[in-house]
Amino acid sequence: MRHLNPALALVLVLSPMLGFGQNAKAEPANSQEVIFRRFMTGEVYALDSAGRLQKLLEKTDIAALSPDGQYIAYWRTDRHEVHLFSFRDKSDRVLENLPGGAIRDMIWTADSTSVAYLGTMTARGLHLIEIRNGAQRALPVSYPIIGAAADGAHLLAIHDTKLEKLAIADGRAQVLLDLGKVLWNASELENGSLLGVLMTHDDPPEATDEDPNCQGPTIELMVFRQGKPTAIPYPAGFDSVLDFEFAPDGQAVAVTFGAAACDYPGDVARVYVVRLSDLKMEAASAANRLGVRVKWAPDGRSLTFSDYTAGSDSPLYQYELASHKLTRLTDPGSDGPDEVLGWRRH
Repeated sequence: MRHLNPALALVLVLSPMLGFGQNAKAEPANSQEVIFRRFMTGEVYALDSAGRLQKLLEKTDIAALSPDGQYIAYWRTDRHEVHLFSFRDKSDRVLENLPGGAIRDMIWTADSTSVAYLGTMTARGLHLIEIRNGAQRALPVSYPIIGAAADGAHLLAIHDTKLEKLAIADGRAQVLLDLGKVLWNASELENGSLLGVLMTHDDPPEATDEDPNCQGPTIELMVFRQGKPTAIPYPAGFDSVLDFEFAPDGQAVAVTFGAAACDYPGDVARVYVVRLSDLKMEAASAANRLGVRVKWAPDGRSLTFSDYTAGSDSPLYQYELASHKLTRLTDPGSDGPDEVLGWRRH
């Protein structure tokens, strides 16, 4: 594809990993830290800019960092409990017990006041818990996928080809889009200026007895600005999109491009930064690696993603836009992959 950055450098900086627990200079008040989950153990960690690693939680099965970075909501399958961890006082309390239940998706409202989750539960529907007072309710709605809306009063909800804005007060839904193709994910920028939708580009070849095709559909990213759609083009060698996230200032989008495959993430997966003004692209991950699940830092100067190249030994990397430096952050060994929940200021 056009305008790729030829100067991408792979810099493996292992000293932060070796320096966990060592003395370091005091962090400035606005410093940032990466919050990530280690897949095989379910442990959740905070990694600060000095390379210090702090274990926050263990035995999580699903975890979600609040947009304001003050809480982690998580699910423990072994206890069938929804928990809330607070960074303010390091407390960990049970929000809801769901005997025999299971959760498959969890997301925060944009104002960090409520957490919503889907799954198999005693009370059917979309479960909501208000963090301030612990009030619980279940909206009698059924959606396979929920996403982040720009305001705290709504969530984005996907049902087949339709994208709806769901009011959490009463469960009423307004259809925003019906693109005529199956939708897979959607997200709005915090200020509401951008909407991104992952949608089917091409369906897979029909499976037959002679050719039992296992590939899923190829996916494309459509970005809406003031209601006007822009299809994000694929770089050469890619024909699908795995995930995306808008830059905090709304000037770019980080995209993980992939290709049709039978498993995740497939044979190719690479993170790019796409400038929305002219669709110029810059590669953020190495060409011979499998970079996925990208997250922006709050200051917009860097981003972090998982490297799935080595199976369970899949660390996190950080890419700095100004210097084009790529830095290895973690070393999960056989307990990975490490997966970014998000960043927080502290």
